[in-house]
Amino acid sequence: MIKGVHRPHALGHLIHSKHSNPLFIANVHALIVSVNPTEEYDNPPNLINVRLALIGAISMLLFGIAVVALTDWAPELKLWYMMVVSIGAALLLALIWMREYYRRPDLVEVNPEGVYLFFQQHEPRFVPWNEIEVIQAEPGDPDTLRGRWQRSGMLKMNGLGHYYTLDYDIAMALEEEHLRKMRDAPSRP
Repeated sequence: MIKGVHRPHALGHLIHSKHSNPLFIANVHALIVSVNPTEEYDNPPNLINVRLALIGAISMLLFGIAVVALTDWAPELKLWYMMVVSIGAALLLALIWMREYYRRPDLVEVNPEGVYLFFQQHEPRFVPWNEIEVIQAEPGDPDTLRGRWQRSGMLKMNGLGHYYTLDYDIAMALEEEHLRKMRDAPSRP
């Protein structure tokens, strides 16, 4: 099961004071949850993807160096070849950075109106339930390296060309909530 990460609330100092008793803490928590029924999920980067990209980029560079060292090409051709290999390695790293750090929210907050996506690199984004085009959760096979690499999720909004990368468990929770909200929503004329 997914564990929510709770941010400190305005009454947090009362909850954590020395003089508070368990009954008071339970009542304050019930009040906070009844006023703002949200769930928050941590969405860390998939380190398997990052490691595989680093291994791929380093392998590309080492292969390029080996080819340049073992061939009798002209110096200009060797330089051109190493530039192409270096650009390929840089593009691989840039794509993984884009997927795992830029388009992956650090925190996902689910509430009755929609989903808040909190990013490290840019402003938070609110996505209402009716503007979600697709939520995909790919379970992968946890027993294999390829399956662990494929285990992920994504959220795509209507009219947006890209998607936001999510952890598989978060995508499953969002998919269930989205289906529930869309089933209960009134049909459009």
